[in-house]
Amino acid sequence: MRCFARSLAVLAVLAGLPARAADPQPYAVRFAPTEVAGLDTLLSDASTLLRLQDEEPVAPAALIARARADRDRFAAVLRSQGHFAGRVAIRGAGLDLTDLAAAPAIAALPADPPLEIVVSVTPGPLYTIDAVIVDGADGLATGLTVGDPARGADILAAEARLLDALRRDGHAYARLGERTLTVDHATRTMTVALRVEPGPRVAIGRVGVEGLARIDRGFAEWLVAARAGRPATPAELEAARRDLLDLGAFATVRARLAPEPGPDGTADVTLEAVERPPRRIEFGGAYATSEGASVRARWLHRNLLGRAERLELGAEVSGLLERGAGDFGYRLDGRFAKPHFLSRRQTLRLDAGALRERTDAYDRIAVTGGAALERRLSDRLSGSLGLSFERSRVEQAGEATIDTFVGVPATLVWEHAGNPLDSVRGTRARLELTPYPGFLGSTLAYTSLRATGAGYLDLAGNGRSVLAARLIAAAAFGQSRDGLPADRRVYAGGSGTVRGFAFQSVGPRANGRPLGGTTLLAGGVEFRQRIGESWGAVAFVDAGGVGEERAPDLPSRIAIGAGVGVRYYTAIGPVRADVAVPLSGKRPGDAAWQLYLGLGQAF
Repeated sequence: MRCFARSLAVLAVLAGLPARAADPQPYAVRFAPTEVAGLDTLLSDASTLLRLQDEEPVAPAALIARARADRDRFAAVLRSQGHFAGRVAIRGAGLDLTDLAAAPAIAALPADPPLEIVVSVTPGPLYTIDAVIVDGADGLATGLTVGDPARGADILAAEARLLDALRRDGHAYARLGERTLTVDHATRTMTVALRVEPGPRVAIGRVGVEGLARIDRGFAEWLVAARAGRPATPAELEAARRDLLDLGAFATVRARLAPEPGPDGTADVTLEAVERPPRRIEFGGAYATSEGASVRARWLHRNLLGRAERLELGAEVSGLLERGAGDFGYRLDGRFAKPHFLSRRQTLRLDAGALRERTDAYDRIAVTGGAALERRLSDRLSGSLGLSFERSRVEQAGEATIDTFVGVPATLVWEHAGNPLDSVRGTRARLELTPYPGFLGSTLAYTSLRATGAGYLDLAGNGRSVLAARLIAAAAFGQSRDGLPADRRVYAGGSGTVRGFAFQSVGPRANGRPLGGTTLLAGGVEFRQRIGESWGAVAFVDAGGVGEERAPDLPSRIAIGAGVGVRYYTAIGPVRADVAVPLSGKRPGDAAWQLYLGLGQAF
């Protein structure tokens, strides 16, 4: 109502001006510095005069209206920062531009040069808090301390902190009451009195799901029904939401409490879900100087049988641009996953494939298959146990062997790093242990071990400057190097281990051909810097080596490579281009540099 009355007063003055008063008046705004950290930015951000100065010039009365509105905004900014005795002056051409009587004088000013408006804000003393009173939430911390500056943002944060604490304690319907702030200008202090209405502690009642079109309703409601009876806390509501979202079949899921709790002390929850399109086609590719180009395609169905079963069919061709058509490598594979198989948080995974590899170390043709049960042990840790099968023909140096391997793979995965294509903070790790016992039909008995880990440190706190590191360790136990088929040995070199060296080239060789080994140790450090919205740059160092003797055997020779790269960020992930050179460990015949292209960060 006060704003409406002021507008009427301005219009009344405008109506009484001569015709010249309607002439537009250009202006430019200048702020006198307050010398209070951060205050100048807050004032300029709140200014309508500043925001609109480059638009069409305004009539004198409208200019006064803007100045009066800014005066009120600046006073509110001062109060929000604990300055309750501040003063605001907005002047131009010797006139008080918040005074309605200045309109005729403004109308008489020339249009050129523009009117210079000077905003002078005197903050005055900083008021502090002398008492904090909380009604309705005994014993809960507000975060406010006697003697702290009486800032509005801190008081709002204290209220939010009280609500969060109550809701974490099961008071799902807690509300804020009336806030009373008493300012004593004599002592330059404020008494803060906050009131909350906790409401009763409630438990989750029935959990319903809306928005289902292709997902089986009975399955979805069975999945989230386990939340019923638990405290209606934000953590439990988020867990119910994640139960559905983790299926991969939903684009969004939102949890909504009933407007009021029921008489039995429970609150019904509705999960509003939006399903993803069930089918998806993906295309990708990569290039490395030593490996050539590869292209791949994948077809995905997210809900094959109505209960979020996932089917993936993929094909990949490798060795392009490096070999003739008869020497291309290929891979065909299919994967099926059934979530919550036999019990919640347990997934059945099946896979089968056929492939041909053409590398400097060996040529391999194989058919593979496997089954595994994966169980989520916590929000970040999962484990699996399964059975794998492979029948392969491997040729090295003109000699071919046909082998069968039946393994019992056990895997632990830690995932706390977000987007795998562009992680900016957190950690991830994977441990794979696969024994191949002879009594299951393996051509020879041995045990494979592989451990990988990566960490990401967000240096700037906004994801734009990231320090990333990775470690890789692998070993084949129970056989000597020469006792293992060439494809069962470990190798280093290339984008997955040591950039700057050709694929498989780090480690022992014979007649220029990589021999591999029984133990692998490798690691790398990478600094990533975003530049603008879409571009980025990286600098990295990688190192690694291969042990030749029976595992575990530390590498006798360590290769080190370093390089730089550029990134172009897309909605899918960053497009990567890296150039690396060998720093140490280079041998005759090694290239002076290597180029790598792909989608997503190197690790």
